[in-house]
Amino acid sequence: MTLTETDCTAPVASIPQPPLDLHRLEQFVAVVETGSLTDAAVRLSVSQQALSVAIRALEKQVGVTLFIRGKGMRPSPARLHLYESAQILLAAARRMVPELRAIGEAHTERLRVGYTPSVSSIDVLETIGNRVPATAHLQAERLFHRTLRDRLLAGEIDIALRRGGGTPRGLGNAVVRFDRLNVAVRTEHAESIRNRLRPISDPVQLTDLARLSLILWAPESRSRYSTFLLAQCRRLGFEPTATVSRFQGVDLVAAPLAVDRGFALVTTKPGSHLDGRITVMPLREEILAPLQALWLPTEESGLVGEVVRSISGATTDPALSDAG
Repeated sequence: MTLTETDCTAPVASIPQPPLDLHRLEQFVAVVETGSLTDAAVRLSVSQQALSVAIRALEKQVGVTLFIRGKGMRPSPARLHLYESAQILLAAARRMVPELRAIGEAHTERLRVGYTPSVSSIDVLETIGNRVPATAHLQAERLFHRTLRDRLLAGEIDIALRRGGGTPRGLGNAVVRFDRLNVAVRTEHAESIRNRLRPISDPVQLTDLARLSLILWAPESRSRYSTFLLAQCRRLGFEPTATVSRFQGVDLVAAPLAVDRGFALVTTKPGSHLDGRITVMPLREEILAPLQALWLPTEESGLVGEVVRSISGATTDPALSDAG
C-alpha cells in the first residue's frame, strides 16, 4: 500500500502574530476611560475618524469585539482583560526611557516607594531599605491606599507598601512580613484601663477597650484593612464603635489625638510616644497584621527587579493573606 499526498497530515506552522502597537493601545485605553470616541479624540488630539479606524484595526488584530457600538462605546467582556494588560504595558514603556537615560548619564539609581498611613517609615526602612544596594537611593512617599495602583501605573513609584493582602488586579504582590498589633490610646485613658487590670504590666485585652472607639483610616465599606481590624473585635463577641480619623496621613500611633475616647490598633512597640501624650500597650490577643508589597509585573530587571525578587522570596502565611 502506498501513501498518497492526501493520506499525510503534516502540521501547519502557525503564523506569528505581530506585537500590539503601544500607540494603538494608548488610544484604546483613552476610549475605555472616557467612554466615547469624541472625548477620547479630544484627549488624544486626533480626529474622531482616525481614532475609529485605529480601534477597528485593533479589534481586527486581536480577533474580538472590544466595544459595542451604540450610544457611546460600551465595553465588551474581552475589554477588561485587554484594558488591564494595556495599562501595565504602557506603564512599563513610560518608565523605560527615563531609566535608560539615568543609566546612560551615570545617575545614581533611585527606588521610589509609596506607603499607606497604616505603614510607618520605619516599616519601609526595615522591609525595603535593607534590600537597596549601598550605591542606590531610597525615596519614600506616604500615599492613600486608593492611589497606589494609579501611581504605580503612572510610573511615579516603583513599589507600594500597604497593610493588607489579597491579589490586586494586574499587579505583582507578596506579603513581606506579619507584625503583631498593639493598642495606642491617649495616656490619660491608658491609666484608667490599667486600673482595671490586676498588675499594671498586664497586657490589654480587646474587650477592655469596648468603651472606647476603634479609630480607622477609612470606613469598612472602602477598606479591607478596616474590615480586618473590625473582625478581630467581632470574633471576641463585641461590636466596636468605629470612628474614621479626621487626622489623615499622619502616623497611626497619633490617631488617638484626633478622637477623644478612641484607640488605634498599631504595630508600634509598647511604650510612651509623642512626648508622653500617647501610650502604646501590649495586646493580650495575638493579632498579626500583614505587610504587603505591590509592583508592576513587568519589573524584572535593574534595581526594582532586584528588590522585587528579594521581596518575592519572603515567607507568607496563606491563612492571613486575605486581610486587607
